[in-house]
Amino acid sequence: MQSLKEADALKALSVARYLVATNGATLPEIEEWQLRHTLPYQDGITEENYHTLFVNLGHDEAARQSLFFHLSKNIASDGIFYDSTTVSTYSENLTEARYGFNKDHDGLPTFKILTFYSRNERRPLAFSLQPGNIPDQISVSNALKELDFLHMDRYIVVTDNGFCTENSLTAYVRSNIKYLSLIAYDRQWITPLVEKALPELETFSTINMQDADIHQYATSVFHDFTWRRERGRGEKNKRDIESIKRRVYVHVFRSDSRTRNASDAFRDELLRLKKRIEACEELTQADLKRRDTFFNVSSVRSGIRCTFNEGACRKALQSKGIFVLVSNAIKDSTEALILYRTREWIEEFYRTMKNKTDGAKPRVWSYEAFKGRVTVQFIALCYYSWLSNAISALKKSLGKKNGDPRHDLEENLKAEKRLSSWLENKSLHQILLWFDAIETTTVRRNGKVHSRTTESTARDRLLLEKLGMKVIWYRKKEYIKRFAINIWVTII
Repeated sequence: MQSLKEADALKALSVARYLVATNGATLPEIEEWQLRHTLPYQDGITEENYHTLFVNLGHDEAARQSLFFHLSKNIASDGIFYDSTTVSTYSENLTEARYGFNKDHDGLPTFKILTFYSRNERRPLAFSLQPGNIPDQISVSNALKELDFLHMDRYIVVTDNGFCTENSLTAYVRSNIKYLSLIAYDRQWITPLVEKALPELETFSTINMQDADIHQYATSVFHDFTWRRERGRGEKNKRDIESIKRRVYVHVFRSDSRTRNASDAFRDELLRLKKRIEACEELTQADLKRRDTFFNVSSVRSGIRCTFNEGACRKALQSKGIFVLVSNAIKDSTEALILYRTREWIEEFYRTMKNKTDGAKPRVWSYEAFKGRVTVQFIALCYYSWLSNAISALKKSLGKKNGDPRHDLEENLKAEKRLSSWLENKSLHQILLWFDAIETTTVRRNGKVHSRTTESTARDRLLLEKLGMKVIWYRKKEYIKRFAINIWVTII
């Protein structure tokens, strides 16, 4: 209750729990659903009051920033992932939604949601919104201000190449922020380093010991970062060019499997294009560019003569399966690859947001309501992340001895292995649906309260206990006393 007003906090928790429990059902269905499920807001959630909640949260920027601040406290992560996604809208009232790059390619105006996600804790930390036509690369400055507000002392910002521009890297350097980013290998200052690495990537000594499919090569270079002054001071004038030289660690990787697949696709594409050229078919601009690059074309009596430009083809094949990471902090290529690969979690985060919290095309009438709705979806994702992490950690420990004689009994370990096998075949939503069948009926008679709870199996009770639910046995009935997920109530 530290960030929101009590009534708004209870409503937000209620809607968030509904979104997680129903795998992202539409909000109007909550009115019927809550008749069979207990929610923190006991007066009942209606369409009118969840709309009012969204508007209130949208106007209350201080509460939202306070929520982010409390989520980021005590973060022990050495990696902060930063990425964006677009959300489409059918509404014509949201002037803040604009036509721009649309990742869903549905032709609708969009908002862009930029999110910070912690590596070790595997949960979202903060988000910000901007119109859909704003390029990713110019959003870094505001992102750095967000991190500064969160007072996070130790982190590495991990991004893909959409955020890796000269301006972005310069912003990191000027702010003394550690970064790791995927970068296009055809950058003017990266290309010579890649060409130098190519012979090394053919050797056995560059094989990654944790992933034999990957060859890796590390080097470093001093790079000049330049910028134009925004204001004058002393002898320095506004718009003067300034620069600073800093060491950049460059990690060049080649995936054998990606090289084979990309080379095969490249070969098949050129063969198809060669047949089209010789058949005098109409070519697109992209085809014309590939024709001029990879073929020697001439006219002969019999028609068109088309031969391969062997030098250009070999050069193009050299870059297949190559990707490059740059950092100002990580020297070891294996460490850099592991950290970047864990960034895939944020992609899963966005899929969850769109598919499991009814967030693909939000139906709202104002920008404030949209911001409030995304805030509630964000809280739902905190629930989802907590549950997913708890179950993932549980599966790693089930069926394994821990030194406790009572726990290490053969019968108990067998029960845990059966539970582990069951969890491996269930998604989070399927697990929640399974326990949705357990109901408690309470009646009052002659001044006494009588409760009856649906029976559950030993496996079900074991899972509930492992997740933090304390079960009290009384006359062969189980009574839920406390569930660890209520920790989120203290956050918001």
